[in-house]
Amino acid sequence: MTGIAIAVAGCSASHANSAIAATATPQCAVSASASVETLERPPTVLSATSPGALRLDRSHTLTGTCAREARSFEMGQILFADGSVKAIGEDGSLSTVGQRPTAVEPSALSSQEGPRLEGAPLVYAARVGARREGARLVTSYVGVWTVGGKSVVASFKSAAGEQPSTPQPLLESQSPILGVGYFPAADAPSGQLGVVQQVSSDTARLLNYQWFHPDL
Repeated sequence: MTGIAIAVAGCSASHANSAIAATATPQCAVSASASVETLERPPTVLSATSPGALRLDRSHTLTGTCAREARSFEMGQILFADGSVKAIGEDGSLSTVGQRPTAVEPSALSSQEGPRLEGAPLVYAARVGARREGARLVTSYVGVWTVGGKSVVASFKSAAGEQPSTPQPLLESQSPILGVGYFPAADAPSGQLGVVQQVSSDTARLLNYQWFHPDL
């Protein structure tokens, strides 16, 4: 999909071979990134994470003013701040996803509901799953915090009537992380973790990690 520019609903497209007239709304485009091994300044997998438990396997680039509005990415779908969801097609096109549920959802918890990390409030959270522990229903999450000028992605648990657990850091990024998404595997304590990393004012990376998390 490299080099393909796609007009997003709500974003105008202007292209030499396009007959679509430009409007006041910005252009938005998605393309496949180069090999994940050559990405500049990707999030750092923290040493506390078990070796092999978190592996970056795919990356796409979203460009245009609307890139700063991306909040979650998973299973080829992008959630924007206005609540709209766009799907990336096999040909690189973006189309609106109208049905619910989708692979991406708004933040599962507010900043007040989530735990603090080194005093910083929760920015965004995605639900990972839930299980019974005796009479308690424990829900696990992955979230984003801004700590000391860096973005940190961490996992935590929460049960009704109890304080959330202390977040366990997974990733750290010098560039802002706008949000995360999660899609579970069918038969294992693992899934796909989507991370939206803002690279510049008009560029965001859509990063997909394979995540093995037997303790959640």
